[in-house]
Amino acid sequence: MDLKKEVVYTYTRMPRGLPGGVDIRNQTDVDVKKPQESSAVVLENLPDDVNQDVLTLLVENISRLPENDFSMELIPELRKAVVTFKNTNAAEKFLEDSRTHEKFKKNNLRARALERSTCVRVEVLPAEANNNKMLLELYFEKLGGPVEEVITIPAEQAAIITFKGEEANERVLKQEPIICDVPVKIYPYFKSLDTVLYGGNRPQLKLPEPITVSVHSAIREFILKKGQISSIKDQMSSHFCQINMDKPEVLLSPDPALLKQKGVTRRHIDGWSKNAIDTFKKIISNYTISEWPVSHALWSKVESDVRKAVKDQVFIHLDDSKGVLTLTGMTHEINGLKPIMDTFLGGATSKMEKEKNSVTEYLEISPAMYSLLEQDGLKAVSSHLHIDYNTKMNRLVLSGLRTETHAIKNWVHEKKINMKQKSLQINSSILEFLRSVDCDEMSRDLFISHGITAVYTIENEDVVVIGSTERALKEAEKRINTVLITKDLTVEDQGVLEMPAWQDLIKQLEKSFGTFKKRSVFVNVSKKRDKVTMTGFREPVMEVSEDLESFIKKHTRIEETVRVKSLAVSEYIKVRKSQDLQNFVKSNEVKVSFDPKSPRIKLSGERAFVQPAVTLFKKLTDGLCTDTLIIKKAGAKKYFMEQGKMMLSMLIKEKRFVVVLQQDDMLEEEEDEFTECSFEDIGQVLCEVRIPGGLTVTVRKADLCKISVDAVVNAANEDLKHTGGVALALLQAAGPTLQQYCDLHTEVNGPLKPGDAFITDAGRLPCKYVVHAVGPRFSESDRRTTVQRLRRAVRESLNQASRKNCSSIAIPVISSGIFGCPLDLCTESIAKELCDYIEYHKHRGSDSTLTEIHLVDNNDRTVNAMTQAVIKEFVAYNPKITFLNQDKLHGYSNYVQGYHDNGPGNYNQINQQFERPKSHGDFEEKPHSMLSVLETKTTQEGLKINLSKGNIQDAHADVIVNTISEDLDLRKGAVSKALLQTAGHQLQSEITRASHSNNMNYGFNYIANVPDM
Repeated sequence: MDLKKEVVYTYTRMPRGLPGGVDIRNQTDVDVKKPQESSAVVLENLPDDVNQDVLTLLVENISRLPENDFSMELIPELRKAVVTFKNTNAAEKFLEDSRTHEKFKKNNLRARALERSTCVRVEVLPAEANNNKMLLELYFEKLGGPVEEVITIPAEQAAIITFKGEEANERVLKQEPIICDVPVKIYPYFKSLDTVLYGGNRPQLKLPEPITVSVHSAIREFILKKGQISSIKDQMSSHFCQINMDKPEVLLSPDPALLKQKGVTRRHIDGWSKNAIDTFKKIISNYTISEWPVSHALWSKVESDVRKAVKDQVFIHLDDSKGVLTLTGMTHEINGLKPIMDTFLGGATSKMEKEKNSVTEYLEISPAMYSLLEQDGLKAVSSHLHIDYNTKMNRLVLSGLRTETHAIKNWVHEKKINMKQKSLQINSSILEFLRSVDCDEMSRDLFISHGITAVYTIENEDVVVIGSTERALKEAEKRINTVLITKDLTVEDQGVLEMPAWQDLIKQLEKSFGTFKKRSVFVNVSKKRDKVTMTGFREPVMEVSEDLESFIKKHTRIEETVRVKSLAVSEYIKVRKSQDLQNFVKSNEVKVSFDPKSPRIKLSGERAFVQPAVTLFKKLTDGLCTDTLIIKKAGAKKYFMEQGKMMLSMLIKEKRFVVVLQQDDMLEEEEDEFTECSFEDIGQVLCEVRIPGGLTVTVRKADLCKISVDAVVNAANEDLKHTGGVALALLQAAGPTLQQYCDLHTEVNGPLKPGDAFITDAGRLPCKYVVHAVGPRFSESDRRTTVQRLRRAVRESLNQASRKNCSSIAIPVISSGIFGCPLDLCTESIAKELCDYIEYHKHRGSDSTLTEIHLVDNNDRTVNAMTQAVIKEFVAYNPKITFLNQDKLHGYSNYVQGYHDNGPGNYNQINQQFERPKSHGDFEEKPHSMLSVLETKTTQEGLKINLSKGNIQDAHADVIVNTISEDLDLRKGAVSKALLQTAGHQLQSEITRASHSNNMNYGFNYIANVPDM
């Protein structure tokens, strides 16, 4: 062997805790040897069910060696085996041949060379050496050589010794060491396998025997029925234990996987039973039972309470034979229920004992008194006493110990003596409402639910309020007067009340607004069946009244007359009726009658059908033109009467118009009919302005208390005390509730300011709401503020009505009475505000619900002033006017097409157009006798204008315009004097009479009849 002298660098492992280093040997001759090869092979990835005999045959087949040339140690828990050949060449050849062996590859087996070990495992260490590293290190250094590391395993009385060289390991394995006079066992330990090779003496481990554990039957049943067994099995499986709870004795069996664990030893096997039992007991400790002695009678008292408390988290079982109640469940649940169960059982036991010694006594009191006592704390006087009330016998039932019943009876008698009561004088309708409902329930709704300790009862046709204090009586009375209201609806057509739909509506409303005990509205029809009264709580009453009023209004049978310009219009419509008119006639919903002697068309039927029909006829008549031809020739009338039918049919067919001979009695009847026209509900219209978009402004002479609109404006004062003027009149018509609404508002919010407005229900007025507007008091020194506040009051009134979804409103002349504001200033300001309000909503894309605004008064002077103001402000909309307190010119109204103010009493232009305009047809016009026509012009619209020369009193015309002086003396002025001489003194008398009822200022127009001209 050749020896070389060279420097060798070796890395030296220092003792634990000290750094390693490089030992440089410069002067030592080192014999470099090739490391000795291992003769052991590791077989890996073996099947779980591998047999050592089969594995030995496989090694023989691959190596071609007999069984005596190698040894084998099977390690089942690692699925590995170690084959040790007698020489290293055989091991190398086996490794090479196994890579290509078919069966070896087919079973996915692997083979590798086992490294030479430098470790040994020492077992059966004596107590002195167990876990004594220093002793073990020194001993094995002496026995074999330098020791690199010592790992002790005290629990297994073992240690792993790692030497620095393989030779030391081999020297130790050849000896039989004795430590502290105790023989120990030594086996080679391989780090790559993490196990010891025992050679042919490897211990065979067996599974331990199954064990049984006793568990309370109630706990076992709870676990099974609650599905807890799966959770327990999962917990036990981590300790290699299988559990079976199908039988009363729980069976714990070892899991076969226990033997397959890496590093498993006999100690693990022997300790499995104790570990399994300890784990199972720990799990079972989470469940428990609790038992109480409970009789069947006691259980019947507490069962419902107990079941509500435990719900479904705990199992309950009562053993009647033993008188034991058992609760089974989770330990924390049972522990939480113990004090609850003690309370239930203790209370029930005490109650049962008291029932044996209790008495029952009765006390006669009224239902109202019982409600009041209950509110005063009757049931809180004694918590152990059972208190009940027999409504059929009006008895208070007291059950308990005799001393307790005696004490409560004294308490009741004392309360009854101290009670206060008061008889109320209230509206008869409200009395009937309170009588129609259950007094106790209504007292709770009216008083008790609002903290008022009072009740009411009906005694001798009076409402008697009973309360614990005087203050309670006052609050109860105030609440009745405030919360309960009554509203009347007038029934014009009693047939509406006989309709099945009416009965259905009443039933539906009664169902919607409660039962006998909880009724909130009472609907009553008067004996004469001309009035329907709703009484009850405010909001339900208003809602029901709206529904009923809408039904009555819709289905009331009415008769409307459509006035047309002449009989020719009636005849034309009758003969050439449109498809819409035919639909009305065929439906039988509206009866259409054409008056043969006057220009009227009568429509009758339910309002819901008549009103659209009226609109249709007006639309038809507005599209027709009429004219009158006067033929002053003998025989003309007779000819027309004889030949008229033939000519009429020809004209209708060819010319599309009709001709009717006007009889004298037709005109007279028409005038009479017009004069007798009734204005009970809407008043007489003096001026009407139709705004594009559907809104109408009118001036009417009418009674504000009777006008039929959605809202009426009341000229109120700051304190809303209605003591005079319009306010007093509205209060008298509406009833006392109107003042009550206002008083309640001022109590809560204080008085109103000029310009403010506040809306309330209308009481007995025909309208739905009253808007209380506070106008300003006039001050000459500050007219601007007066106008601003007046206009604000009007604007707020309109806004308040619109917020209540009103479509029509009636407004008087606010501030013109005792507030001292001049009439012309009032009317001008109101008209301007109306115009601005309309223009604002028109340009904004109106969100206002108002479609009708009526300026109303019953004084001629005031009405004329309002008319002048409206004409002036709404001139752009061509207002239609009818002059007041005059004979109508053949029943036709006048239309003011427009004018422009050019100073007081002066008009740039006044165009008056009558309802019978001249058409430009084929008929001749009336001759202008005694006048010479100088020139004639015809406009593009067909209007013919004649310039004539002559006396104006000789002109043949429907109207002659005259100007008069301030003192209304017709003798002054050439034109006026000439007309007076022709017409006679009756003309002067008529003008004088008109001045007494009208304010004839500058610009005033008056139409007088002149029969002698």
